[in-house]
Amino acid sequence: MKIKIGDREFDIEDDQIKDEDGNLKGEVSLPSDGLVIRTSEEDNTFRDNIRQEGTAIGAEVGRKEVLKAILGEDQVNGQHKSDSASIEAIKGWGTSLADAKLKEANVEPDKKITELEADKQILQGTINDLQAKNTEVQGQFDTFKRNIAIDNAIMSNLPDNLAFPKDGILTIIKQKQQFDVDASGNVIGLGADGQPLKDANASTLGIGAVVNDFFNQDGNGAYLKQTTGGHGGSGHGGDSGGGGGKQTVEDFTKEMAEKGIQANSPEFNTHLRSRIEAGTIAV
Repeated sequence: MKIKIGDREFDIEDDQIKDEDGNLKGEVSLPSDGLVIRTSEEDNTFRDNIRQEGTAIGAEVGRKEVLKAILGEDQVNGQHKSDSASIEAIKGWGTSLADAKLKEANVEPDKKITELEADKQILQGTINDLQAKNTEVQGQFDTFKRNIAIDNAIMSNLPDNLAFPKDGILTIIKQKQQFDVDASGNVIGLGADGQPLKDANASTLGIGAVVNDFFNQDGNGAYLKQTTGGHGGSGHGGDSGGGGGKQTVEDFTKEMAEKGIQANSPEFNTHLRSRIEAGTIAV
């Protein structure tokens, strides 16, 4: 027999679910070879860890190449594992170089001092380049953490009655509404002037209120499942034609279903994000 989990299909032998008399077993253990099952939270953590690991590996490779160019490949013994160790190794190289130059200075002191100053400038330039690279990598990582915090905050405040997949709604909200993370680490919404959105009491709106206000805006109710006389303003009917000949999200979902692509599947979300970014879907 076949068992389907989401959009995955597996062949199961009868003796795995039935006993010798042909009766269904009280407990069934299925082989998990080649199958990885994670919750959404576990999958988000897995992706976060992979991205962080990739950033750290990239920085480490960059430091190693710098050290190989300065010290020689056979002299790089783990100093590239951290910024501080890399900088200390370069400083040590500079000190050794300076000592050697000073020993030779007895013959032509003025010339050696000039050469030493030139070497010092080269060393300082190398250190500056390394520090600049470290600042760049740190900035990229901070941006990555900021985007993850914003995505998680929005996803956790989406209503249960969405008419379309959460990944697609997340992309739509971020196109229509600006977000940021304040000094306290709280995700907030920004107005057209780039300033935090405020309530009637001039207090900064929480992310929950920002997301809720988004669905209450004219036309955005179409992203929620409609009930007779319910929330949504013009609903699907008012948005069926799209804008400027663009396809509606509802029509896109039907198109995918006709192609055998289930809503909220990885393939579905990839196509949806691609078309939203290309501007061919009315959001």
